[in-house]
Amino acid sequence: MLAQAIIDIEIPKNNVLIDNLKKFNNSNKVKKIIHSIPEFVDGRIINRVFNEKKIKTYGIQHSSLGILQYSRFITMIKLISKINKKYLPKNLLVENLFIKKKFSNIFSNTKIIGNLRINKRMKYNKINNKNIHYIAEMHNINLLSDRIIKIKNNFKDKNLFIRLHPGKKKIQKKIVSRISGFNKNIFLDENKDLTQSIFKIKPGLVFTSSPTVYRELIINNIRVVLIDDMNFFTNYPIDIKYNKITKTSKFKNADYKKKTHNLTTKIFGNVAENRIYNIFNEK
Repeated sequence: MLAQAIIDIEIPKNNVLIDNLKKFNNSNKVKKIIHSIPEFVDGRIINRVFNEKKIKTYGIQHSSLGILQYSRFITMIKLISKINKKYLPKNLLVENLFIKKKFSNIFSNTKIIGNLRINKRMKYNKINNKNIHYIAEMHNINLLSDRIIKIKNNFKDKNLFIRLHPGKKKIQKKIVSRISGFNKNIFLDENKDLTQSIFKIKPGLVFTSSPTVYRELIINNIRVVLIDDMNFFTNYPIDIKYNKITKTSKFKNADYKKKTHNLTTKIFGNVAENRIYNIFNEK
């Protein structure tokens, strides 16, 4: 059944992409191309088509890596380099030295550009230790209510703000609205992005299951705790030693006493964007 799906769906889809890429190149006389999906099938096709045309190809690491992405990004790229280097970009732009070292023997020329998604030193004003921020994840929706109740029971005198996952807002909003204390000391965070949320809520403590959010808040000196998921594999940041990560599964005060640690990535936001621009425009 899987093999038939590949024959009927994947191969024709990929052939359409290949044909369109070739037509695009013929119409536009492409000299360089850059994309942020080097390890995915579409990204590999882009690399192969333009490498065969002797066009400079650039691939960007599109997000911070947790251990769930290690095999998809690092292991996959190393394997592709051994099997057929045409499927890799000639230039691979990664977040930090830790990841660059993993690619020391691959076909691509690996360069460090930093983290595009993280803004360093957002100059947050005063922290309000009365406020706690919980960033809901896409998975484990059935655990959302229990986690919120645990936090409220352990922090009875705090205000809890819940940021819903953009892909699960409707169902998560229903769950949160049914919890005792909703709109009294449990509130929905409806700000348009995380930066705005932090500026307005000024949380003294943040819970997240995202390695990218974990990094972003650490670099801005905000106390953040990674949710240690007992049912869904926890996406620990791969470039931070496990014993240094502040994490919790029971949401107790004792879990949050670790000193905030440093990150391996030193380049962020606009500076990372400028590095990409400069590398892409090198002659």
